[in-house]
Parts: sequence; structure tokens; C-alpha cells
Amino acid sequence: MTRRKRSTESKWDPTVIAYLPRTVRTYMLSGLSPATRYTFIITAGDTAGNWGNNQTLTVSTLVPPIPNT
Repeated sequence: MTRRKRSTESKWDPTVIAYLPRTVRTYMLSGLSPATRYTFIITAGDTAGNWGNNQTLTVSTLVPPIPNT
């Protein structure tokens, strides 16, 4: 089981995004803003409620392409 959280540089949002089974290796998010940096905290746990150390992942979304005119 894994829980993931996200934030942007300007505002921390401690909302749990998802609880995932250990077999999941990827997770797709939607609704993110373009050209924005996000930080995710990923923590693994078990059904007994034991949680491991947090792992932090920071990513940036792409700038949308300029449309041809």
C-alpha cells in the first residue's frame, strides 16, 4: 500500500491522492497546471498500519506548445 501527496511551490496540499496496492508501479495524475513544479511524498505501508520512511519526488509539468498560426 502506498500513499502519495502533492504540493506546488506556492501552496502545500496535504491531501492523500491515492492508496495503491504494492503491485502498482505507475500512477497517472490529471488536472495539473502546465509549467508548474510539483512535489510528491510517497510512503509505503502495510495493513497493520506500519509506515516506512517518506520518499520525495519533485517533477515539473511541460510548457504547452505554442500553436502554429
